[in-house]
Amino acid sequence: MLQTDQILFNALKHYLPYVRKEIGDRTSLEELLPLIQTLGHSKMDMYAGLLSISKLFEEILSQIPSKNVSEFKEWINSNNGYQSLQL
Repeated sequence: MLQTDQILFNALKHYLPYVRKEIGDRTSLEELLPLIQTLGHSKMDMYAGLLSISKLFEEILSQIPSKNVSEFKEWINSNNGYQSLQL
């Protein structure tokens, strides 16, 4: 069975409450630039709901129809390398 510790998650790219906490009172570009640069050139999606990160992981795992990593890979690859979940 897949576990929450198997989820690779960049909160700065995907979790709005964390982004707000990290930015805090930083208002100058010089203060924000190091945070923004860690995002790299990849696309972003952002969760802006009320779930904590641990609850978010639980919800994600409850919606994945896979019991192990190989089934998960099959599920992901069945839709061109990604799947969408509604949280």
